[in-house]
Amino acid sequence: MKTSKNTICLIILAVFFGLNLSAQNSPIFDKNGARWSLGVKGGIDYFFVNPDAEDLTKFSTFILQASWVAPVIFGEYTYNDIFSFGLESGYFAYNRGGSKGTYAGGTIDAALYASFNFSNIANKNKFGSSSRVSWYGNVGLGCSYYHYKNYYKNSIGIKEGDGFTPLGFTSIICAINLTNNWELFAEGQYRAYIAKNMGGESVKAFTSAIAGFFGVRFKIL
Repeated sequence: MKTSKNTICLIILAVFFGLNLSAQNSPIFDKNGARWSLGVKGGIDYFFVNPDAEDLTKFSTFILQASWVAPVIFGEYTYNDIFSFGLESGYFAYNRGGSKGTYAGGTIDAALYASFNFSNIANKNKFGSSSRVSWYGNVGLGCSYYHYKNYYKNSIGIKEGDGFTPLGFTSIICAINLTNNWELFAEGQYRAYIAKNMGGESVKAFTSAIAGFFGVRFKIL
């Protein structure tokens, strides 16, 4: 009877161990076993919409003329340990000043994106490990609704405008896993918009922007 009980216990342990290994190495999960995740992020941005702005070679220009980004929400599906795809949407402000006057502007953006786990690409043995730091690269395409209002210092008065434009972006992300469900991350992003006059002043080819975020992600196991 004792031998039979020991045999049953060994079988149960073997099955449990086998299932655990299968879950860790399944190609449809990331290293924390997450398929879906939801998140929110916010930060600052700088849109290159005003050729009359201060000297862009000075770092102080970006600090003094930066605007806020919040909130940006996203949902993401992890297909395997390397590739994910998702949808994000948020508001990007770009208020600015210059010698001709000041203006207020902003965009409401929505984009589909693909995310690549560089940490797992570089070290596949990291998959299923206890490492808490991961690096990701994102690329996305979407659409933006923008609006602006110029307040000129001379007799021209106020100039307003709005419109829709396609957009694209790329970003690099450093994430720290607090638990199997919660993740904190920092993100640096470059954005490009087809429209040339998102601030009322025409730029050379397209409107570009840089942004920095801090955010949190909840992984649904």
